[in-house]
Amino acid sequence: MHKLGRLSYSNQSILKALFIQKVKGFNNRELIYFLRTNPKFAQTIGFDPINNFCPF
Repeated sequence: MHKLGRLSYSNQSILKALFIQKVKGFNNRELIYFLRTNPKFAQTIGFDPINNFCPF
């Protein structure tokens, strides 16, 4: 059976992003901007900077 919709991310990657959001005091928009402007960091925590970049 084929799965429709976006590719899913690991729960661990999402928790890391939420941790960064809380530590830095970002809202969702600021977190997305931070991850998009720091693709190497985003890749380090488990997001693909090229395909389906950010789950938010």
